[in-house]
Amino acid sequence: MSFNVKIHLSLGRAVILNGYWLDQMSFAFIQSFNGMDLPPLDSPVFTSPKELFQPDLIIYLNLPDDLFYTPFTTRSPRNWKKRALTLYEGLQTRYPIVVQDLKGVFRVTTDAVYQHIFERLAGHRDVSARNQRVSFDYSNH
Repeated sequence: MSFNVKIHLSLGRAVILNGYWLDQMSFAFIQSFNGMDLPPLDSPVFTSPKELFQPDLIIYLNLPDDLFYTPFTTRSPRNWKKRALTLYEGLQTRYPIVVQDLKGVFRVTTDAVYQHIFERLAGHRDVSARNQRVSFDYSNH
């Protein structure tokens, strides 16, 4: 993956990855510190390794509890989802993180994510759809 990322970045293209360093680290910490407070946000454990590419933008997609409301459940304050959201919101002071709520209509979320990417990366990365293998056609929906 690293080799492919280097090629695309050298061509000025935007690269989108799922599960990069911060995602892996956050998940591991939230699971490991279950029932305990996480380290402070200024702790060195939240420092990205220098040998990794530093992301231009990190998008945390948040599924709000009320999107699929179940009246018989209540999330614990120690629930991983609430802790992850709190962690990503706090890490916005260290990293270029955008917290985007998932909407019930897929296109609304997709358009919002694209807008974040375009606003933050268009000045120095190719974020156009040309020469890309993936495209979206919403005309039939």
